[in-house]
Amino acid sequence: MVLPCHAIDTPNHLENLIEPNHSKLQELNIGGCNWVDSQTVTNIAYGLPKLIRLGLFWCEQVQFTSCLNIVQQLVYLKHLNLQHIPGINSKEKAMLLLNHGKRRLEYIEYSDKLRKTVIKKIK
Repeated sequence: MVLPCHAIDTPNHLENLIEPNHSKLQELNIGGCNWVDSQTVTNIAYGLPKLIRLGLFWCEQVQFTSCLNIVQQLVYLKHLNLQHIPGINSKEKAMLLLNHGKRRLEYIEYSDKLRKTVIKKIK
């Protein structure tokens, strides 16, 4: 991971790196990349179907609805790091994502008043 990654792929939103039918990528950490926005997250949701772990911490442009899309689309996703994303700043929002996620989603990290918080799915 490179922090901060100010403009590694700003205009393309990872489109050039994603091939939905060929991607075997299981872990992606783009935390701290200030160019990541909802379009980038949508591209990840549809273009990287095998993701198990996704790190989006400090991606402040990402919206709650994009995160909801991620947890509904990525059927293999187990771990999602959403720390310091303004739209996911409460247990209620994190729980909503966890409950709307696919069966394999185990836990979400988020920030509540700048404090790291982890919620786990009860099995």
